[in-house]
Amino acid sequence: MIDELGKAAPIRLLCELMGYPRSSYYAWLRREPQIDQQFLDQVELVRRSHESSRGS
Repeated sequence: MIDELGKAAPIRLLCELMGYPRSSYYAWLRREPQIDQQFLDQVELVRRSHESSRGS
């Protein structure tokens, strides 16, 4: 949300208004995206269920 609003207002102000430390925002920007294995497992389960039901 801060990322989108940052196009219209300074990040410093947005973080202050939301009570979010600016350093945490910038740390979030630099982090590597993490794959949620549990979510991927659930997607695979749904895909297999769909295939086994012949797409219905």
